[in-house]
Amino acid sequence: MATDLLIAHGTGIIDRDLPVLERSSGRTAVATAPRGYLKFAWPGTTPIRALRALGIPVGLATDGAASNNSLDVWGRWRSPR
Repeated sequence: MATDLLIAHGTGIIDRDLPVLERSSGRTAVATAPRGYLKFAWPGTTPIRALRALGIPVGLATDGAASNNSLDVWGRWRSPR
């Protein structure tokens, strides 16, 4: 039986994880929230290019207004005044 997997963020995915994700028997996808990572100077990022090279879909997400001052994943970040 195949198990589908949706990974939230994916910032902890490292090179040795990629073959495991590639061999997954179910559907695998990653949701990444880069605006929140930028605001908090998150040390890692989601390896989007590596995931896409494996055919794993990567979508944009938001953690909500508390983590990036907006629910808009496309808009420009503005610091509060």
